[in-house]
Amino acid sequence: MTARFVDDEDGWYVFNFHGSPLRVEKSSVKSMVPAGLARTDPASGPGAPGPLPPGLTEDDLRDAVEALAAVEDDAARRAYKLLGDNCAAARTILHDALLHPHPRVRALAVKLLERRGTSRTT
Repeated sequence: MTARFVDDEDGWYVFNFHGSPLRVEKSSVKSMVPAGLARTDPASGPGAPGPLPPGLTEDDLRDAVEALAAVEDDAARRAYKLLGDNCAAARTILHDALLHPHPRVRALAVKLLERRGTSRTT
């Protein structure tokens, strides 16, 4: 399971799991690995995540994925544009978004990955 760590409470870890808070009892956690180390994507080659542009963080991209589910169309459009403009850097996050519980997020992630995907010529 991949979730963003939020807080360490007495006896509990609090995570952000696809936009919802998730409290997990510390005694039930066997291990936690930073998400960047858990990825199995190749470090280079076609489809590899690109570098983050200056002033943009991985959290900004994750927040943009969550904003794709926004009721306000303007917020969703801004998030879609940010992810589209930084698709290489957001590739791994967009792949994670394919498992998002909100169908709109999954659909837009597929659209971004299709439109900005890599192609191979033989």
